Amino acid sequence: MKEPIDERLPEPQTEPVTYVVVVHGIGEQRKNETAISVVNRFAEARRAADADDNRDVLTLGQACGQTGSSKVPVTEQPWMEFDGIPASRSVDCLEPFLGKQSDTGKNLRFVDLCWSDVMQDSIEQVGQDVDVWVKGLLGRLLRKHKDAEGPPEKPAAKVPLWIRRVLYLLTDALLLVRFGMNFRFKEMKELVFVRFLGDVQLYGEYGRCRGRAVRRFHSIMARIEAEHRVRERERDGPAREARYVILAHSLGSIMSFDALLYASASVGVRRGRNPAWKFPGYLRDDDRVCESDDLSKLDNLREKKAEALSVEERCDLRALENRFTFLDTNWIRRVRSFVTLGSPIDKYLTIWWLNYRYLLERANRSQSSDSLEIAHFNYCDELDPVGHNLDVVQQTPGYRAVFKCVEDVVFNRYAVPGAAHNKYWTDQGLFKRILDRAVDEGHSPSLPWFGRWVYWKLLLGLYTLVPLLILLGTYASLSFAFQADGWRTAALAATIFSFSAYLGRRLIDLSIWWRQIQRQKSQTFWRSSLRDDSERNARRRAARLFRVLVAAVPLAWIALATAALGALTCPHARTTCPPDWSALPGVLVEAWSPRVTLVALVTAAIVVLMMLRRLPAAYRARAVADGTVRPTLTAGLWVLGSLTVGIAAVPLASHFGLPHFVDLGDSAGQVALLGILATAVYAYRLYRFRVVRSLLRHNDRLPINYSVYAGHL
Repeated sequence: MKEPIDERLPEPQTEPVTYVVVVHGIGEQRKNETAISVVNRFAEARRAADADDNRDVLTLGQACGQTGSSKVPVTEQPWMEFDGIPASRSVDCLEPFLGKQSDTGKNLRFVDLCWSDVMQDSIEQVGQDVDVWVKGLLGRLLRKHKDAEGPPEKPAAKVPLWIRRVLYLLTDALLLVRFGMNFRFKEMKELVFVRFLGDVQLYGEYGRCRGRAVRRFHSIMARIEAEHRVRERERDGPAREARYVILAHSLGSIMSFDALLYASASVGVRRGRNPAWKFPGYLRDDDRVCESDDLSKLDNLREKKAEALSVEERCDLRALENRFTFLDTNWIRRVRSFVTLGSPIDKYLTIWWLNYRYLLERANRSQSSDSLEIAHFNYCDELDPVGHNLDVVQQTPGYRAVFKCVEDVVFNRYAVPGAAHNKYWTDQGLFKRILDRAVDEGHSPSLPWFGRWVYWKLLLGLYTLVPLLILLGTYASLSFAFQADGWRTAALAATIFSFSAYLGRRLIDLSIWWRQIQRQKSQTFWRSSLRDDSERNARRRAARLFRVLVAAVPLAWIALATAALGALTCPHARTTCPPDWSALPGVLVEAWSPRVTLVALVTAAIVVLMMLRRLPAAYRARAVADGTVRPTLTAGLWVLGSLTVGIAAVPLASHFGLPHFVDLGDSAGQVALLGILATAVYAYRLYRFRVVRSLLRHNDRLPINYSVYAGHL
């Protein structure tokens, strides 16, 4: 079978023309919207600008002035080029970058590979509510796990507990948030649960969407190649070769990964001859089934010499080629680097393993990619919930046949959990390293991967800020419910309290699971030689301190709640009399009112309603007993002991003539309410912290062997 004709340029006598191809992630991205951030960062990096000199200069209009927008016919060039970002690091940048257009090829050329419309076209046809499609996803994973529990010789085929549990918790929390958005923020609900999460569903579940996205990648690269050849013929001097650097973010890294592997395969593979490598929708005629007889006929006609074809055979060849268009992918041999930011490749391989069985074999390679070795650089912040190390994909034969992992780094540079997924676009230090290593193929000064204060903020946000926000929300709503004037206001406040408490429980679970999973996955990285002793020691000290705080904070809140309850039993509010604990039941009964009854009934009803809206029990991941019994008993005994100490502390202090450590005054009831809620929140955090650590220690001890994991069933 003949490969597409590779119209080779003469051997380059000068520096190659470097194209930086930027691939966006999920969301309704506009053409060039992602690439302009990369242009701004590379311009600063080329000038060696200071860390705080990260001004955005380029606008979307300046970029689209060269390439055109996605809503008009393609008439402009497929790339943008600006003065002030020379392709060679040996050229000094003396003038400031102002976004002045250029077309010399001496500067870096940037390509925005926009493919969001591929997702948007498919969402109307196959998009589903998140609770519907996630049931199928969870059900599939749980069936695989249950079947893998049978043969003891294949323990690596089991689905890791953290995947099963986190998916369930995340889905339960998202369903609750979506339910709450039915009353307000309906437009936001459509954006989050259909557009953003819908993209995740479509690329993982809908094979035709994957195929069309990969074809979009190949068609844009083929157009760049063709336009580059035309420009090089028109200019004076020797022809320059094109050179490509692929820079992909989030879901775009998955699509780019598929596209690069598929481009390296032979034409026969891309025609669907290998069942494991099929990408439905890749062929131009998406709605027509490619009949094997027609494909065989096309192959036979192409094998013949042109002069040996009859008039009828030439007509058949032209008709078949128009029907089945196979893009030229010889550009793959000029791809030098593949940079991924916040990439969930490993997660996709584990969750949608059926789509990636082709990685278990080395497919037939095209002639232009026989000696292919693309340098892969993966970067991710530890607070990014989407990406992490890519240790699963690196063990597959398909990956090793095309890529060479140069850097796979998880760092601590961003302080806001979740928002770190998009902080890469403003990280000048990171882009300076990408420019030095992936584009210039040189060395870069060591980047401070670990920020001590950033790590403290990480622990503070996950273990302190999340419970604190939950505490404030529940206390404010419950206190307002008790003090409301009308029953409608009291019922509404009780509803908000129930919603906050139930959602808060899920948020605490998710934050602890996510942090412990990230910590477990990062153990080998932080023990490596890339880290000096000061960084490792700072990390250990911070972790020890927060473990102490997780256990000690419930004790402090129990002491405060006990002091407040004791003050309620004193005959005079501001005295230091010892508490009369026998009078406490009477005080509580006296404080009971019809409004409190209403709040209790509404709270119970809302909690029952939300529990009924959960995913069924069949979708929950069951943990082993060894991983839950001991930490449950430990946490329970710790809280019980703290409560005993707190109750005994107040009368002992009064007995020895010590003054109250808190002057509660007339606010003892509010302080008691706050202390009781805080005790519940922080005691639950302590309990979940110990349980999750124990579960991960007892369950996910074996790394994923992907050949067994994906080859099972």
